[in-house]
Amino acid sequence: LAWALSKCPPPSYKMVFDLISDEVADRGLDSFTEQGLSMMAHSFATVGFDPDSRYWDIISRSVTNRLSELNVRACANIAWSFATINRPADDMFHGIERVAISKMRLFQPPGLSSLAWAYSTLGYDSLPLFENIADAAIPKLDKFKPQEKAMMALAYS
Repeated sequence: LAWALSKCPPPSYKMVFDLISDEVADRGLDSFTEQGLSMMAHSFATVGFDPDSRYWDIISRSVTNRLSELNVRACANIAWSFATINRPADDMFHGIERVAISKMRLFQPPGLSSLAWAYSTLGYDSLPLFENIADAAIPKLDKFKPQEKAMMALAYS
């Protein structure tokens, strides 16, 4: 529901997202897949809805507890989501960093640019991560869209 609403939010989206965040706080996200976690974070960030910290803390803990399940798209989307709402989550970001470095060759330009932008935006200055992103991006530069190039330039500035 959150994903669908984030694509074209109706006037009442804040009420619906508030109800969803309350359900997440009450029930947790144990039954969610890594894709589900990614979609929940991305949906809330896309519409700029930032409920109380319980919602983001639950997502952060859920992601941190299931780092081994994350694919590269989830790594990038979750990092982008937290950066978009300016919410650091040290344990989660350090864990995503380890996963991302181990799977860096699998990242495509959108994921590379989102990951670099997210870490830079939140002030996570990981030289190993940024070196790995640069090494993975250079051979793919011709595949980057203008916005992705701009995000990379911003991240490395």
